[in-house]
Amino acid sequence: MEQPSQPARDGISAQIMDNMNATFTLYNGSNVIKTCVFNNKTNGTTLNCGMTNTSKWAKGNTINCTVTATDNNSQRSTGSATKTVSNLAPNPPSLNSPADGSTGISTSTTLNVTVTDTDGDSLNVIFYNGSNHPICSNTSISSGGTVSCRWSSLSIGTTYKWYVYVTDGINTTTSSRWNFSTNQVPTTPLTAIT
Repeated sequence: MEQPSQPARDGISAQIMDNMNATFTLYNGSNVIKTCVFNNKTNGTTLNCGMTNTSKWAKGNTINCTVTATDNNSQRSTGSATKTVSNLAPNPPSLNSPADGSTGISTSTTLNVTVTDTDGDSLNVIFYNGSNHPICSNTSISSGGTVSCRWSSLSIGTTYKWYVYVTDGINTTTSSRWNFSTNQVPTTPLTAIT
């Protein structure tokens, strides 16, 4: 058996070199997070002990993995790996409004996004226009929070681009660039007097 891979948020894997049984045990400190048992696996098989409970992968936690393999002759081999979970960058913000590419938007509009962070960190959010100038900022937003920014004094009949920068104080993420167009100048209907 080769040494197991470094534990990762989606689990751990190891490759079996002989026909054997294998047991993966993942620990957070001395607490067992997950155990996976594989029986009668053939030479060259890669085994993966996937994780579904990612709450144990909180930053700062140390995840230990021990893999014990037993071949057909009852010979045992053990490997281990350890990883301290580091901080992850915030997830890209999700656009709520105005919809990307929308038209007929008021010259004073509210930009709105939802921000999330896998680590559950408090987030700081800055809205920028397409020329990279800040429009407004919001601090200490909870993961999963909706954030709004009022953008006023826009010109009629103009397309505006904007994006959002999110930081947890360690890592940053920038959204896609979105755009919208403001209302057109209304045309005066021609009236005929006869």
